[in-house]
This record gives sequence, structure tokens and C-alpha cells, in this order.
Amino acid sequence: MTIVKKNGMAAIAADSMTKWGSGKETAEYVVNHHKIVRVGDTYMALTGAASA
Repeated sequence: MTIVKKNGMAAIAADSMTKWGSGKETAEYVVNHHKIVRVGDTYMALTGAASA
């Protein structure tokens, strides 16, 4: 997860990999792989178990 702000503008980015212990799953195998979600007029970034 990366968030930057410059000149009044913000950018947010996230990878789409899900990891459980030593297992890794790429976005093509996860139905809901989006870690950045829109809630109303706000964007939220999910990390950890909440993002799975």
C-alpha cells in the first residue's frame, strides 16, 4: 500500500496479491481482489486480513 500527496493531489496504489501464511494467490485466482474501495465520495485502502 502506498499513498502520496503532492501539490494538493493524492494518489493511492496497492498490489493485488493475497497471502495466507506461506501461500500466495494472485488477483486472477481471487474473486474480490480489490484493496482500494470507494465508499460514497471517499476511497479506502484495506490491508491485512481485512483485505482478503
